[in-house]
Amino acid sequence: MKWLVMGLVLIGFGGLCIKDGALVYPQQQAQYEVYEGFAETDNMAGWVERAESEGWSTDPPPARSDMDIYTQWGMLAISWPLGFAALGMVIWFRGRKLVATEEALVGHRGERVLYNSITAIDKERWDSKGIAYVLWEEGEESGRIKIDDWVFRDAWRVLDEVEDQTGLGEPVPG
Repeated sequence: MKWLVMGLVLIGFGGLCIKDGALVYPQQQAQYEVYEGFAETDNMAGWVERAESEGWSTDPPPARSDMDIYTQWGMLAISWPLGFAALGMVIWFRGRKLVATEEALVGHRGERVLYNSITAIDKERWDSKGIAYVLWEEGEESGRIKIDDWVFRDAWRVLDEVEDQTGLGEPVPG
């Protein structure tokens, strides 16, 4: 849900950048140039008449520069790739779950690791990033399962259950 909200907010923000960069700011810039011409000649009555005839506000328009417009396009160039990447994460992880059952940890790819096969829990990045790795060995096979609190809802509960079942690590505060 977090990724979906972030993606939609970033894409919506990018849409506003398009609106401002393509329509609003250039229009305000043109209105300001007309206003500035009347202000230089101290003909404010002429400004009011022109503004009313164009359907503009008679208040002085904001001064917009080319840099203001370019900034909108720059913000779009940042927000849309990040927004679409966040939506890509939603699609990529849709339907995937991380589950701690009574017998095993089931990773988001479907791998099932019995608790007695778990050898360690790496929580080095848990406090700062919400990421932990469960390391396991079963016969000649070994691997790790990533528990990511930003990707999986209630991942801290899964980690807490794994720690309770294995006796490794400390319980994670909710």
